[in-house]
Amino acid sequence: MWNRKIEIDRIHCRAITDEIGERLRMAYSLVSPELPPRIQRQLDRLRELDREGSPSIVPSIRGFEKIHQ
Repeated sequence: MWNRKIEIDRIHCRAITDEIGERLRMAYSLVSPELPPRIQRQLDRLRELDREGSPSIVPSIRGFEKIHQ
């Protein structure tokens, strides 16, 4: 197994995860019309996290201005 770190940008990462999700949806729809409860809870949690958004990693300029005056 290779031990390489692959870095991809946010757009490509999202496209890959969307494609994986779509393929999983198709695979599960062929097996069973309903997802197992555990997987459904995990998907619900992911939807919640997507709505919350991510915190900014950029420091606030307000704090910077106070220090350098």
